[in-house]
Amino acid sequence: MAPRGGWALTASVLAVVVLSTVGCGGGGESNDGAGAAGGAGGEAGMAGSRAFVPEAPRLNDWTCPSGWESESVLEGEPYETSVCTPPAPPASCPDGQMAVLGSSQCVDVGAPCPGGDFADGDVYVAPGGAGDGTSPSSPVGSIAQALANAPTGAIIALAKGTYREAVVLDRPATLRGACARETIIEAPSPDDDGAVIRIGGTAGASLENLWITGPSRGVWVLGNAEPVTIAGVIFRGVARGAITFAPPPGETSAGGMIRDVLIEDMRGRSDDGSAGVGLSIQFGTHVTVERLTIDGALNHAVDVLDPGSRLEMTDVLVRDTAPDAATLEGGEALVADGAELTARRVLLERNHSAAVLAFPNASIVLEDVTVRDTKSQQSLDPADDGIFGRAVVSIGGAVDVRRGLFEGNRDNAVLGGQPSNLSGAPPSVLTLEDIVVRDTAGRASDGTDGWGLGAQDGTTLSVTRGIFLRNRDHGIYVSSGSTAQLADVVVADTQSQESNGQFGRGLAVQNGATVDVVRAVFIRNRDVGVFVGENVSGSMPSLTMADVLISGTQPQACGDMCIDQPGGDGLGTAAGLAEVSRFSFTRNAAKCGVIVGGAGIIELHDGDVSNNLFGVCPLEDGYDLSLLEDGVLFVGNEKNVETDSMLLELPSASDDDVTF
Repeated sequence: MAPRGGWALTASVLAVVVLSTVGCGGGGESNDGAGAAGGAGGEAGMAGSRAFVPEAPRLNDWTCPSGWESESVLEGEPYETSVCTPPAPPASCPDGQMAVLGSSQCVDVGAPCPGGDFADGDVYVAPGGAGDGTSPSSPVGSIAQALANAPTGAIIALAKGTYREAVVLDRPATLRGACARETIIEAPSPDDDGAVIRIGGTAGASLENLWITGPSRGVWVLGNAEPVTIAGVIFRGVARGAITFAPPPGETSAGGMIRDVLIEDMRGRSDDGSAGVGLSIQFGTHVTVERLTIDGALNHAVDVLDPGSRLEMTDVLVRDTAPDAATLEGGEALVADGAELTARRVLLERNHSAAVLAFPNASIVLEDVTVRDTKSQQSLDPADDGIFGRAVVSIGGAVDVRRGLFEGNRDNAVLGGQPSNLSGAPPSVLTLEDIVVRDTAGRASDGTDGWGLGAQDGTTLSVTRGIFLRNRDHGIYVSSGSTAQLADVVVADTQSQESNGQFGRGLAVQNGATVDVVRAVFIRNRDVGVFVGENVSGSMPSLTMADVLISGTQPQACGDMCIDQPGGDGLGTAAGLAEVSRFSFTRNAAKCGVIVGGAGIIELHDGDVSNNLFGVCPLEDGYDLSLLEDGVLFVGNEKNVETDSMLLELPSASDDDVTF
């Protein structure tokens, strides 16, 4: 490959020159440390002040939903971007009120309480009533009695009070409470196989302004010819499931609408404490949700199961989902398995294990989503206790995120892969557009990992406009046959693992992965800004990058424990190919702008390697330096080429892929 200009590398070392400006700004870093003395070899100085300016990432300021707040990310840096977060919802609300997404105030669930005992209706019911139900002054005494005598499509008006009965709604009717705070339907006894209200065989039904409680399911919708509406309803302390759409074999459900619903303080089964799901959609049912809050579900807050099932949600708050009481498994907020889930304007916080989980053949679409502070998995097996704590996980499913903020999660914030025990499942697909992933911590069990984004086991990954800040171990990790397209990305301030102080890389490409990057910045990461290598698979990875800045890479945090391999390199490869064009590798603090060895190959086109300790560190004798010369400028380095391998250690491939 013939050079097309610039300063050619030679086996001898060029003198140091001062670089006056560096492209892209490097996150506001100065040019401090650019040497003026000649490197070893003592050749005559060559003057120069030109630096290559790669095109900066094209990041968008987000348009915030109504009531959401704008926040600056990377404030004061050239890549400053405005993102959106919902206001903090109230931690608790008085009876009859709920926290809703987009407001810091509690709001009424359903209609406000009237001055009298009833809302309007056709048949009237009151606890202890002895009338014929034709008027508020002559109510019947039970819901069952009212339904037995009501005409088709009647509105059953329930007075304020508590109704201890299990209701079967098997023909068109509306149950309308006076208000959710004071109209309570309570399961008369524990019933794991029943429900406070069973809806089936009906051409449509509605539940309005009710409080449903007691040791049984809340509402179980079986086969229904017309949609069911559940609006302004509180589910508190029900067992096994608050709302379940699950037609029996051979029947179908027309699904329905859920609006202004609060689900809180779920209970498990009476016999073993299992389950406790907030909302479950099964067997091909279609349901739409507007304004749903789930506090304290068990196992899953929301699950959508089975091919053909579809759930569309808007304005959803899910927090504090806990593991199954019997097995300590689960704790996820949103789960899809073979089904479709779309959620717009969502806040998921303090859930367990994984806030969002896509199983094989599931499709999850998230828009304007914030996921924060996911807690680690709890487990009866000590080996699994304290692992995970992830924001989004795809296990053979497809997850599409548009405007997502993931912060304060654990282990791996966003991860696509495939467990070994799910053979035959399709590879995962992650499509991420306008996302921020920050402050991911290591596992609570042992302090390992802490990735911002991981793709492994053949995952297909696409990131368009992504910011990754202050994660651990790896900002982005792509491995084991996965393919990734990264466009307009900033990866900054990745920290070493909490457990051992190792790594802290901006981007790692390993084990046969193929990655294409355009317009990206990797600043102030640790060990290696961008690393290409293989670990155990034997398959060589491949990386292409264009318009890239790698700057300010720091040593690993392990200090004397890894003194033989401190790190601080810009671009490094131990295996596979890295081809880079239109770039600047500058001010990588500890060692080399570029380090190549083992079975690695690096090709550079049109850029500069400037103001590093060493410009290029080829660790194999006879490495073809012409691969690094094509329009490349080397200036301001203490030494432009360092071939003394006694002084250098090639960065090692990191640990193999994480477990699920």
